[in-house]
Amino acid sequence: EASVLTTAVNAHLLTGEVEEALRSAREARAICKELKDLKQEATVLQLTAEIHMECGDATEAIACFLAVASTQDELGERLSAARTRQTLAGLCLERGDAAEALKVAKQAAAAFQAAGDQLSEGHALYVVAK
Repeated sequence: EASVLTTAVNAHLLTGEVEEALRSAREARAICKELKDLKQEATVLQLTAEIHMECGDATEAIACFLAVASTQDELGERLSAARTRQTLAGLCLERGDAAEALKVAKQAAAAFQAAGDQLSEGHALYVVAK
């Protein structure tokens, strides 16, 4: 059912029905939580964060991206969580929250370093240097 709702989210987006897309995303996330399906929940949260970004709602997008990263950590998906934090750092910078951007960019850089991904580590450190 959560997968069907995720498809509905995408369909609503294609037709420009943003509020309906967000409603379907909330329903899908509730089902994922009930089923303890962290993988699908992370997918729904990611999609929700992207919707909020497109709508210019940085506060909600940041909250969703933080939840995505936390869920990815729970799943043991360290590189995915690092990439999410890298996106989050950029969003924080755009919003003017340099302290939060620095914090999450450092977390992303440390995770990339631990994984041996030097290119991504360098990019995360670039955000820190900004």
